[in-house]
Amino acid sequence: MLRLSSKATLIGESGPVPISELSVGDKVLCMAQGSPQFVVADHVSQSAPASAVRLCTDAGDLLTARDTAVVTSAGLRQAGELADLRDTRAIGRMQGSWPLLEVLSVVLPMRGKSKAADLAKAGSDCRSRLMSLSQIPGGQSEVFRVGSHTKRVIDRFQDSVIGESCAIEPGPAGWSWLSPKRPPRSTPSRDLDPTSMVDCALALWQPILEEQAYRLPVEMEELRSYTFTLLHYLGVPFETSFRPRYLPMHVELRLKPRETPHAAVQAVLSVTMNNLVQLTLKARGCYLIASGLLCSQ
Repeated sequence: MLRLSSKATLIGESGPVPISELSVGDKVLCMAQGSPQFVVADHVSQSAPASAVRLCTDAGDLLTARDTAVVTSAGLRQAGELADLRDTRAIGRMQGSWPLLEVLSVVLPMRGKSKAADLAKAGSDCRSRLMSLSQIPGGQSEVFRVGSHTKRVIDRFQDSVIGESCAIEPGPAGWSWLSPKRPPRSTPSRDLDPTSMVDCALALWQPILEEQAYRLPVEMEELRSYTFTLLHYLGVPFETSFRPRYLPMHVELRLKPRETPHAAVQAVLSVTMNNLVQLTLKARGCYLIASGLLCSQ
């Protein structure tokens, strides 16, 4: 059974899509017989509250029900089994005899083969998603939150996503507010190409300038899941580090080649989830790709 957080992001035919927006008949990317294939969603529904597990790895994280299986170097393991492997005697530390988790490590079918129209659609979807993820709700005027980046990065976000110049104000430590001087354009002056998609997504993270890395609070799950999935979709390798290990408060991301197609578990947290989505795939014997990690029904 596949039951994932409602904020999990999958890869649809036109790019990353939240599982909460998935409908019966939509296609999502899976691994089948060693190759990526799009598989039809046969059933999608809200699931009752259940015990869940957050798996934090050096290739991102995944929040799933205890009875959902993930692909590991030791075969299929339910998330609950991985949670039970945590060393409960290591008080104040995060230790466990966890196997490695399988990570998406192949070239996706859309890379290098997409038509210009497909890339334009992916860029348009990315722009809409980034506007939604960065917008601060509840205000009388539109305000967008970005990390406190250099002027070059913020200017690119303004031009490519908002489509208008903005007044910039400092927010809490590590954040900046953007207030458009005019209503954002319904369409930007130029399409988002893959490089701009990555740059604009990372503009929503806090920069760690001295390390050429990025940081995000753990509670910003939707943005984090979208970023990880977008990077996988575009074939951009990265590594993550959840800190502190015992009870992660933030995650750091670095763009760098991975040395292995497996992810090392850094932390396993047991939680109760009220917002789970149950998904059944029409095909059997395939593995769903969620935030770059492989799950089984």
